Amino acid sequence: MSAVSTSVPSPVGGWNARDPLDSMPAQDAIVLENWFPESSKVSVRKGYASHATGVGSGNVETVMVHLATGSKLLAASASNIYDATSSGTASSLVSGKSNGRYQSVNFGGFLVMVNGADTPMTFNGSIADTSYTHASLSPATIKSVASYKGRLYFAANQSAKFFYLPTGSVTGGALSDFDLSQVTERGGTLTAIGTWSRDGGDGLAAVIVFVMSSGEIVVYSGDDPSSATNFQKVGSYFAAEPIGDRPLVNLGGDLIVITKQGFIPVSLLLRGGTPQDVDASNIGKVRQAAVDQATATADTFGWSGITDPGDNKLIVNVPTGATTFEQYVWNITTGAWCKFTNIPAFHFARLSGEVFFGGAGGVVFKISGTVDNGAAIPITAKQEFTYFGDRESRKRIPSIRPVIQLDGTQQFRIALDSDYGDRTLSANTHTISGLSEGGSWDTASWDTSDWAGEPTPNTQFLGTHNIGRNFALRVEASASGQNIAWLATDYLGQRGGVR
Repeated sequence: MSAVSTSVPSPVGGWNARDPLDSMPAQDAIVLENWFPESSKVSVRKGYASHATGVGSGNVETVMVHLATGSKLLAASASNIYDATSSGTASSLVSGKSNGRYQSVNFGGFLVMVNGADTPMTFNGSIADTSYTHASLSPATIKSVASYKGRLYFAANQSAKFFYLPTGSVTGGALSDFDLSQVTERGGTLTAIGTWSRDGGDGLAAVIVFVMSSGEIVVYSGDDPSSATNFQKVGSYFAAEPIGDRPLVNLGGDLIVITKQGFIPVSLLLRGGTPQDVDASNIGKVRQAAVDQATATADTFGWSGITDPGDNKLIVNVPTGATTFEQYVWNITTGAWCKFTNIPAFHFARLSGEVFFGGAGGVVFKISGTVDNGAAIPITAKQEFTYFGDRESRKRIPSIRPVIQLDGTQQFRIALDSDYGDRTLSANTHTISGLSEGGSWDTASWDTSDWAGEPTPNTQFLGTHNIGRNFALRVEASASGQNIAWLATDYLGQRGGVR
């Protein structure tokens, strides 16, 4: 029987840790690490490079941004806060603090910073302590801050109350309190405060969201907690227990809660959705992986999230140990997931469209380039098993052609698994080369050479003999110094009998 060529898209459906192998969509991946799924391809993620050094000598556990004319990037280690805006050596702004685990918000031209152990501070070019007062609360115990409808709100250590300032107050003022234990059904202490807008802005439909340690999410509307007619409960909604003190991620007009049972959109809860609805949605594709990791490291510092709209990503930072991390990354547009590894981030922040993270050794890193601080980026993928539309017949696949677009030449380790197996990848590598034609910028002669266009995908078939009913391609490499995109895979095969 003559061989037939069949093409299968790259795993643009992303990492799927939810569905059984036999019912997983064909465009999904069983493993997808350091490949980012886009609408028509999967691309190797960006690398990172050292940006600012000298942020103490230990771990940089917080990076924060002051949004103003001439915005600033601040970084905190164990006892100091530094200005890390410019590349090079960071400059100390304040010292002698109890920890470097801050929560912050921009309000009234200031960056307001709290860490649950020191007097809250503000920054608008320099750092100063606030003069908040309360009859029974030590302001140093404030651990979380949010702004809502022209007012600052706070959560304190081991308290079910939220605290708030008069409208417009920033640097000082008398704190009032509101006891949420009187309106909750599950109880618990207040973990975090966020805002969510049902109209996508800060208009009449905006609400304030209180996340309790029990997993109860209490939502209020209105702008004056001292007035029963101007601060009304929208409802209580129930999720799993939140993880850490940074469990909230703003995503456009939505708010994501990082919990011990996965990542929960507040919008879905307010529409009457259940955990089963979350699990059935695209955001639920990695729920079980998140649950398994939370079982191991929910009490480890580092769980947090950030959106990077410029690169179309939601990034959830996931500690796998005290100083080791992974990131679960969601394509905001397509809903496809992947996992990033080898990015040692304690915390992320965005400044002027660029993403930065705090690392070990007093270093702030910037996401950029095609290497990880000079080292290759390890990439690995395993697609879902495909029957090529025929579940009964055995097939023989003597060769495949990964349609990979790249700038130069790259060594890949490639294997073809069959019948839900998991073969050991050979140490042997296949060389795949891009086929761009034309001159390179700044090396070819102007007006005499043809300029190179987009790299042309490779056209080489590779020998990967295997026999089975279904097949899954595995691709691994150590990517360095170039852009790589995987578009599809062509299979050359023959169909046999049913036995």
